[in-house]
Amino acid sequence: MARGVTDAFNDSEVLVVEAGTGTGKSLAYLVPAIFWALRNDQRVIISTNTKNLQEQLFFKDMPFLLDVLQVDFRATLLKGRSNYICLDRWRHVLGQPED
Repeated sequence: MARGVTDAFNDSEVLVVEAGTGTGKSLAYLVPAIFWALRNDQRVIISTNTKNLQEQLFFKDMPFLLDVLQVDFRATLLKGRSNYICLDRWRHVLGQPED
């Protein structure tokens, strides 16, 4: 799977992969994504279907890979709009005027 992901990155192709739970899918796409991003000085966006998987990738898999791969990369966790506070609504709750 990792080889297929690597080829898809290098050839700018779309790849669809299906595999069962616990087969190493996350690492199989994260490792090629990290090396491709570093080699091409580009960002890679990983979008997940669940917050649980998003947090697993960010808090478990990425720190593990940072340690094992010994390469300098940075990851950022972004969530959907509904996960962040709306400052205008917060000001309204506090009774403060809007900007």
